Formats: sequence, structure tokens, C-alpha cells
Amino acid sequence: MIRRVLMIITVFALWTIMFTLPVKGAESDTPTKVISTMVDEVFAVLNKSCAERHSITLHRDELYQVALKYVDLDEVAPRVVGPVWREQSKEAQEEFKKLFREMVFRNYANRLERYACSQKKVTYEGEEIQGAIARVRTRVQSPEQGDVQIEYRLKKKPSGWKIYDMVVEGVSMVQNYRSQFTDILQRQNFAQMLDMLRQKVGTSKN
Repeated sequence: MIRRVLMIITVFALWTIMFTLPVKGAESDTPTKVISTMVDEVFAVLNKSCAERHSITLHRDELYQVALKYVDLDEVAPRVVGPVWREQSKEAQEEFKKLFREMVFRNYANRLERYACSQKKVTYEGEEIQGAIARVRTRVQSPEQGDVQIEYRLKKKPSGWKIYDMVVEGVSMVQNYRSQFTDILQRQNFAQMLDMLRQKVGTSKN
């Protein structure tokens, strides 16, 4: 059970550091192809870290560059914040996206370390496409950590399919973070929440 929980936390980490940039050639890729390419690139960085016997944090920029291709933060951010997102200025929204990504990466980077040298395999169990929305079902298999079911949810954009949510063992990443931010916003306003995030990541207001 502990191993499965750690695996789920790691999947959270892999998801939450991944934000959107156009991917060359992605316009014609299927949702499953997009996910399989992303997984291969992330695993390549983890395996490189293992081979070099370096901390995964030394490959931070590589993980960012891989991850930036696949998740659409313009879709994710409003979903995790909720209705108050529309009330915020463009500047505040952009700062939230930056702080959110940095906070999650810092929280989970150390947990990624333990998976760098583990045996891991992803099997693809099917996809469903309804208009501009798709779901890709996968299973992460690891002798050390056990199996974890992951469903990726994607939206078709001009640059190709982009991830906007992941459901790990029945738990939606978007709903998980939205619950946390909803709780905070019941006690604080958005500006105060930004200040809290700045403190967490060690930055000052621009």
C-alpha cells in the first residue's frame, strides 16, 4: 500500500511539472501517441539520471523542456482555481501559473529520485475520442512499486492534443488541487494565496 501511494504521488509530480509549448508534428499525432511520446521522453531523463548517478534535480531543465510540451496550463489553471479565476487580472493569472508549477516541482522533485533507477513499463489500454476531448487509459507497471492505472484526459488544440487532467487510481489531479485551493480561498483572497505561494517557492512579488 505504501509503495502504491508513493507511486501515485510520483505520477502527480510528473503531471504537475508539465506545461504547454507547441510540439513539432504533434498536430497529426493521436492522443495515445502523444502520451507514449511524453512517457518515453520523461523516462529517458530519469534513466539518464540513474546512469550518471546524479540527483534528478540536476536534470531539472531537461524535465521542464520535456514536460512543457504536453500539458496545457491555460486549461489546467482555471480548473484548479475555480470560478474566481475569471475575476483575476491577466498578471495575477500568469503569476499563479508560474508559482503553481514551481511549487509542485519543488515539493515532489525528491520523490522522483527513487524512481530514476527502478524498472518501469507503461502499457496502453485504449483511447476514447469525443470531438475535441480524448481519454487515454494506461497502466504503469513496476516490480518495485506495483501497478498503477492512469487515465490521461486531453483536449485538442491548434498545436495538437494537450493534457488537462490525469486520473490516477480513480483520483482526478484537477479535482485534488481544486479542493486544496478552494479550501484556501475560503479563508483568504486570491492576492493572499499568491503571497502564500511566493513564500513557498521563495520568490518576491515582481
